[in-house]
Amino acid sequence: MLISMLLPPKNDKNRKEKKSIKTNILNNNELQTSLIIRVFATNLAVGYFHANYERCFVKKVLH
Repeated sequence: MLISMLLPPKNDKNRKEKKSIKTNILNNNELQTSLIIRVFATNLAVGYFHANYERCFVKKVLH
């Protein structure tokens, strides 16, 4: 009884808000990471196909 009087009252609303803020930050970080990976993979694929195109067609035109 004495211990419960010394402790501050529990506020569930604040806890829920803090929890939702943390999950939002995590979701934003995951989203940014996935976008960076997508852009990197897309650029890599475009570079590969462009190099392949040059190897196949540009050399044929020059020779």
